[in-house]
Amino acid sequence: MTSIGGSAFSQCSGLSSISIPEGVTSIGSLAFYGCSSLSSITIPNSVISIGSHVFTYCNKLSEIKWHNTIYSSVDDFIANFNAINAEESD
Repeated sequence: MTSIGGSAFSQCSGLSSISIPEGVTSIGSLAFYGCSSLSSITIPNSVISIGSHVFTYCNKLSEIKWHNTIYSSVDDFIANFNAINAEESD
């Protein structure tokens, strides 16, 4: 498997965490749309393309690990808050 298709896990309310396997290169649009219980996801370095609205309505998503960096999601906005905090303290 090299891609996760669009809407592949859309509305999957029982999905709480996922670790995408190395070798996957793309995640299609809406792949995890509406996964209301999803709280964390690990994306391997092999992923080079992520479609639109992949994590929209994943209201519990609080941690995204990608390229050895931990990102946070707040209201569908994904950011590396550690980097933001480091820049503010400079």
